[in-house]
This record gives sequence, C-alpha cells and structure tokens, in this order.
Amino acid sequence: MSSSRKFGNRRSRDRKENSRLPKERILLVCGGVATEVQYFRMIQRSVRESRLEVCIDPVGRSPKHLLARAIERKNSDLSEARRSGDASNTFKEAWVVTDVDQFAPELAETITSSKKEGVELAVSNPCFEAWLVFHQSASTAPMTTGDIQSRAKALGIVDSANPKRIVERMLTGKYRDASETAIRLRAHHASTGNSFPDDTPSSNVDELVSKIIGYARASGFHGTEPY
Repeated sequence: MSSSRKFGNRRSRDRKENSRLPKERILLVCGGVATEVQYFRMIQRSVRESRLEVCIDPVGRSPKHLLARAIERKNSDLSEARRSGDASNTFKEAWVVTDVDQFAPELAETITSSKKEGVELAVSNPCFEAWLVFHQSASTAPMTTGDIQSRAKALGIVDSANPKRIVERMLTGKYRDASETAIRLRAHHASTGNSFPDDTPSSNVDELVSKIIGYARASGFHGTEPY
C-alpha cells in the first residue's frame, strides 16, 4: 500500500470519528525521533483540552527528506479533504523541525524550496538542544553541537544517563524565558551580520510553539503558555 493511501485511510477514519466537532490540525515533520518528539508531545499534552490536534511525524532524516515528507502529507491531506467534500478541513500549517548540524548546504536549498511549497521551517542551530538550553541559559558565543549538548546536560535539562531524554520539570514555567532568549539572539545575529549558517546558537522553535498556542486558543485553550 502506498504512503498516500495510508495517510488517506487514516484521515478518513479521523473524519468519521470527529465529524460532529472537527479539530484544527497542524503537522510537524521532525528530523529527530527522540528529543524533538518528547518535547512536542509535552506541547500536545498542554493543549489537549482544545480542539487543536498536533500531528507529529518523526522521520529522522535530512532536511530535504523532511520537506518531501511534509509536502507528501500536506498534498495527501488536501486530496482526501476534497474527496470527502470537506476541502476546508486540512492542515492549517505544515512545519519541518530540523537542526543545522552537518546539513548547512542542503538546508540552504531546503529553505528556498519550503517557501515555494508553503511549508514552514523551525530550525535550530546547531541542534534542537539549543532551544532547550534557552530555557535556562543564554550566550551569544558561537557553540558547536557538542558544546550545546554538554550545556544541556550540565543544566539538568536532559538526563545525564540518557541525553536524548528531556527532564521536563526543568522546562516548566520557562517557556517565556526561552522565547525571549531566541528573539534576542536572532536580533543579535542580525545586528552583527551572523547570517545562516553562522548564526549559532539560534532557534525559531518559539515561532512554531507560538503558532500552536495561537491555534489552540482559537479552539478552546485558555492558557497563555504551553508549559
């Protein structure tokens, strides 16, 4: 069975089950299959009282493969919606969540392609753990993936025995701090001319989380922060 058929069949079941109260849906195609997935499942739990469905697709591959998957899912969803006579009930947005890491040349091309395809990118440089570190610490000094991961471990944000596992209590109540740090660092890099891929550390995951919270509020979520 093709992947598009699988998406369509699952979508059909979802429509029947939720036909009386359709959910808003946002798609996240993730380059990581552990840390990123745990983080966004935490976000899922925080908005579970709303009618927003955060659909996480952990692919664990390079940016161009993530974009191809997001386009496939997005197009399959639209086709199924049209077949069902419900063309407006599609993913509100599709996002690719990726690191820069060793993918800088490929990611530059993916950024251009994603704009043409209407897919958003949440990019962390050099790695997703940079976004996690922003919850507790901020530094404008250039950092490698090893630097960031060591910092995350030292701050207790990830489990020392299993650094792919987030210690969620270390993020609780810190979303605003992380968001402000991400915004401040983007401004710093812009002012100093540190453009991609030299804008390390940086992340715009805050923009994705902000979108999730916005859609959740519009469909019944009454909180102001995700955790």
